[in-house]
Amino acid sequence: MSYVSSSFPEVRYFPGRMLVIGKALRLPCPCGSGGPARPWYDRLGHVFRPDLPAAWSRTKALVDRSTRKPPYARPHAIILLTLMPLLTGAQDAVRPCHDLFTRTDSLLEQYPEKALDLARLTRTCAGSNDRPDLVAEAHDRLARAYLELWQFDLAQAHADSALRMATDAEGSPQRIRAHRLLGEVGLRTGDLDVAVDRIEEALTLAIRTGDVDEEMAARMRLAYAHYVGHQTSVTYTHLDTCETHYRTTGDAAGLAAVYNRRAIAMAEDDGLDSIELARMVMDTALYWGRLSGDSSELCRIHINMALISMNMTDLAPASAHTDTAEHLARALRDSFLLVHAHENKAQLLTHLNRPEAALPECRVLLDYGIRHGLLRLQRDGWLCVMNCMRELGDWKAAYEAAWKYWGLNEQMTNKTVREHMLRRSLITESARREQAMQEAHAARLVNDRLWALLIGVVLVAAAAYLVLRQRGRVEREKARALRLRIDQHLVGNAMASLSNYVLKEERLQAYDVLVRYDRFIRDMLDHSAAEAITLRQEMDALANYLAIEQALCGGRFTFALHVERALDPDAVHLAPMLVQPWVENAVKHGVKALPEGGRIEVRFTLDGRTLQVVVEDNGPGMRATSGQQTGASWGTRITGARLKALSRRCSQPGSYHYETVERGTRLVLRLPTIRMD
Repeated sequence: MSYVSSSFPEVRYFPGRMLVIGKALRLPCPCGSGGPARPWYDRLGHVFRPDLPAAWSRTKALVDRSTRKPPYARPHAIILLTLMPLLTGAQDAVRPCHDLFTRTDSLLEQYPEKALDLARLTRTCAGSNDRPDLVAEAHDRLARAYLELWQFDLAQAHADSALRMATDAEGSPQRIRAHRLLGEVGLRTGDLDVAVDRIEEALTLAIRTGDVDEEMAARMRLAYAHYVGHQTSVTYTHLDTCETHYRTTGDAAGLAAVYNRRAIAMAEDDGLDSIELARMVMDTALYWGRLSGDSSELCRIHINMALISMNMTDLAPASAHTDTAEHLARALRDSFLLVHAHENKAQLLTHLNRPEAALPECRVLLDYGIRHGLLRLQRDGWLCVMNCMRELGDWKAAYEAAWKYWGLNEQMTNKTVREHMLRRSLITESARREQAMQEAHAARLVNDRLWALLIGVVLVAAAAYLVLRQRGRVEREKARALRLRIDQHLVGNAMASLSNYVLKEERLQAYDVLVRYDRFIRDMLDHSAAEAITLRQEMDALANYLAIEQALCGGRFTFALHVERALDPDAVHLAPMLVQPWVENAVKHGVKALPEGGRIEVRFTLDGRTLQVVVEDNGPGMRATSGQQTGASWGTRITGARLKALSRRCSQPGSYHYETVERGTRLVLRLPTIRMD
C-alpha cells in the first residue's frame, strides 16, 4: 500500500473531513460498501473529535498487535503515526515516538525480529515529526535490532546514521550511545581495536558532558572488550572505577552487575584458585543482587554461578542455581532468561551423562533461537544437539547437527562481512585520527598561548616586585633622613637649654640636665639606627624627655603615661621617634605658657594593628583642626611627612588630628604598628 503523507489539506477537528483523509490515503470510504473501513475510521474518528488520549491508546493497541500479526494492523498503525503530528500539537506528536522507543527496548533482547518491525515504525514516527534527535533515536533502535539479528552491515549503517543525526541535533547522549553502539558492532565482529576506540570515544564524551550514567555504561562495555582481548588488568581497572561510583551512590544493582562481570573474568583465568575466587566474588554479586531487588539481574547471577560450579565439577550447587534461575525466569515471564536456564540445564545433564534428558533442553534452546532469529542460540543449540547425539551413538544425527553448527558459526563470522566491516573501520579510523590530530593541534596552540600568557604574567609580576622593592628602599631612606633631621632639631633644643643654665650659673641644675640629656641622646641615637622599637622603649624615651623639660621649667607642670591593661608594651613595635615631637609641641606651646599647674597626659591604646596615642595638655588651647596644624613646629611637620611615608610602606592607615576640649589641646595619633616576623 502506498500513501501520500505530505498532501493532506489542513484539517481541524471535524468528522466530515475524514473522507478527504481516506481519499488521500487511498482507503475505502467508511460510508460506502467498499470493504471493512472500521479500524482506521474508528481511530481517525477519535483523532478528529478532539479525544486525543483515546486516539493514542487505540493506536498503541494497533502497534502492539502489529508486533504479533504484522500483516493485519501494521499499515494502519503507520497511517495513524503519520497523521498524529499533523492533527495534534507538537507535544502530543512526540509522545507516540517515545512510547514506541520504550516498547522497542523491551523487545530487543528477547524478540529482535518484532523489535525490528517496531523500530521501523519508530523511524516513520520520528521522520514525520521532523526532529533530528528523534530520528537519531530511531536509527539507534534499528541498529540495535540488526545487531541482535547479527546483520552487522546494516547495524553499522544505522549506527553511523544515528551518530550523524545526533551530531546535527547536538545531542550528546545520542552521540554517546551511537559511539557505544559502533563499539558493540566491533565486539560482535571481532574487531577489538575499533570496538575499544569507539567505546573510549563514548567514555570521553560522557566524561566531558558530565553524564555519569553513560560513563558507567561505557566503562562496563570497555571492561568486557578488554576481557575479550585478554587484558585483565585494564578490565579490573574499569570495574574498580564502576564499583567506586556505585558504592558512593549506593546503587546495589550496579554493584551486582560489577561483581557479576568481575567473577566471569576471574573464572576465565587459569588455575583452580581463580575459580574459587570467582565463586567468592559471585557470592558478593548475589548479595548485592538480593539487596537491589532486581530479579532479572539476580537470575543472570544464578545462571553464571551455575556455570562456575559446573567448571569446578561441583554439580549439586550448579543444579540448585539452575533451578533458582529457572524459577526466577518463570516468575518474571522472561522467556530469554528462561532459555538460558534451559541451556544451563542441558549442560548440567551432559555433565551427569544423561544425554537423553539433555536433548529436550537443547531443543528448547534451538527452537527459541529459530523462532526469534537469534543466531547465537541456534548455534549453541545445534552444538548441544550434536554432543547429545554423539553420546547416544546416533552419528548420522550428530553429523547433521555438526554441519548446521559450522554453517551458523561461519555465518556469524562471515569473511565478506568482516572485510566490509574492516574497510569501513579503516575509513572511520582514518577520519578519527585526522580529527584527533586537529584536536591535538588546537590543544597545542592553546597550550602555547597559555605558556606565553604565564610567562608574561611572571615577567610582569617580577617587574612589579622589583619596582615595589626599589620604592620601599627609597621610602626607608627618606624615613631615615627625616629621623636624622628630627634628631638634629632635638639636639639643638638641648644645647639651647644648657646654654641658658650656664649663663644663669646654675651649675647643679645644668649638670642634672646634662646627665639626662646624655641618656636621652644615647637612646635617640640607638633608636635612629633601628627600623622599629618596642612601645616600652618609646615610653622610656618620652618619660626621660618630659623629665628633662620638667626640670628646665622649674617643675611648673606634671606628666603621666597611661597604657591600657590589655596592651603589652613589649609586644608592640612601631617606628622610632614618632610620638616625641608631638609631646614636645605640647610642652613648648602648651604647658610652658602657664605660670604653674600644667599637666600633660599621654594615653596608649591598641585598635587592631593600629596604635592610638592621645596627647592632651591643659595649656591655652587652640582651634581644633583636621590634618596638618597651621603654624606647627618644624618637628611636627617632619613627623607628619614620616607618618605618610610609613603608611604607604606598611599598607596601614596613619593619621593625626586635633580635637576641641574644654581647656587645653588634645591630639589623637593613629600609628601603624610593624610586624617583627
